[in-house]
Amino acid sequence: MNSFICPQCSQIIMIPEETAGTAWECDKCGEQIKLPLPINTQQAKAKIIKTILHALIASKTLPVQSKPNKFIETFKNLYDESLRLLDEETSQLINSGSDLKAIKTFTGHVGNIGSVHDYLKNMYSLIYRSMRMLEHFNSSKLGIKQIPLSFCDLDKYSLNGSQLKIYEELLRERFHYYLDEDGEFKDRDYQVYFEECFVNRLLNESGYNKKHWYLKDVVLNEIEFMFDYLLEFVEEDFSPITNDNIENSDDKNKDRYISKETRVAVWRRDLGKCVQCGSQEKLEYDHIIPVSKGGSNTERNIQLLCERCNRTKSNSL
Repeated sequence: MNSFICPQCSQIIMIPEETAGTAWECDKCGEQIKLPLPINTQQAKAKIIKTILHALIASKTLPVQSKPNKFIETFKNLYDESLRLLDEETSQLINSGSDLKAIKTFTGHVGNIGSVHDYLKNMYSLIYRSMRMLEHFNSSKLGIKQIPLSFCDLDKYSLNGSQLKIYEELLRERFHYYLDEDGEFKDRDYQVYFEECFVNRLLNESGYNKKHWYLKDVVLNEIEFMFDYLLEFVEEDFSPITNDNIENSDDKNKDRYISKETRVAVWRRDLGKCVQCGSQEKLEYDHIIPVSKGGSNTERNIQLLCERCNRTKSNSL
């Protein structure tokens, strides 16, 4: 068999060797190919690939690549590192007889992963609750696949057909004995467990199958999915910090300017939450030692505070 390309639609077709050089009708567009072009040479193959790429670009089917958001990327690096070191460092410490250090290290990495999940959860929940607004204004990001996660106030009536089928199958096969006579869960804990199993099944169906002997599968799979979703959804220049003054580089504020590199480093160190109360809402970068008293703009002198804690601190100075 010989391979040929249709000059009309770029369809690659296979033609028996004995018919090569004769007229042939393309199965896709019906074009009569009188002088088919063999593609058994590298040069011809390159030409075909170039033709197909031009066609894809012309039809706008190729995705536009953009740079990932720095804050999302920072949390992804923290998550990947903590997940990798969770067992690796703990095992090394226990093997060397440093069990208490191992406990502290293990707990620290688990805490990091939990903080990452909390941060992503807040951002994903905000987007999930805002879908009606995005639909109203015809957002270009509506095509990014969403999955209702365990913290999304699951309502079976808001599920699509395939999701509802999984919901009802799981309820019937594994959880029917947790229901009372009215079809309601006998206990809130049963409902939470069911929702986690349901969400994990949805994530498994979408190719997310992360497992760990200690951490919940649903937590890991939610994190993996949310990273993929948010890295595609969140624009490169988005910053979750509300303090606009940090971006102002006018002469009167140059001594207070915090570089982007420092902000990212502080955000990672403080795990995206207020160092005093743990809030993840209305965060601001705060100078531990005020600039007016000789404080610098380095990572060591910057911390994350929520608006309320920052105002309380300011009033006490």
